Amino acid sequence: MHGKHGVAGSSPAPGFMPTVFLDVQKGPATGATYPVTREATIGRGTGADIVVPDESVSRVHASVRVDGQTAVVEDLDSSNGTFVNGNQISSPRRVTPGDVVLVGATELEVRVESGEGNGPMTPSAPTVIHPAPEA
Repeated sequence: MHGKHGVAGSSPAPGFMPTVFLDVQKGPATGATYPVTREATIGRGTGADIVVPDESVSRVHASVRVDGQTAVVEDLDSSNGTFVNGNQISSPRRVTPGDVVLVGATELEVRVESGEGNGPMTPSAPTVIHPAPEA
């Protein structure tokens, strides 16, 4: 039987997005890590994708989405604002590894992984597809 089946350890498909991790450096959830593979909302409400147990965080406070090797953070009209590296943002802001996003009293450090360690995002050699042998 032939079909399209993924193989464990195989290279990511075209359009593969790296995973962004938000590591809690300070706040009620210090030590927690939140992975984001595409897009997620951050807030203290149960409707948020990433629930932060911080009373100074709005129910739906901010959003983060993966964009290439970086991520974009946006404040969602929160009560206390969203800050990147100490500066309040009023429009979507690109963040890179090492940047610190502050929501309420919670500091989230941005980390990005390709899913293959620190290796390249694309194969170093082209993929060659051979036709199935004739029976």
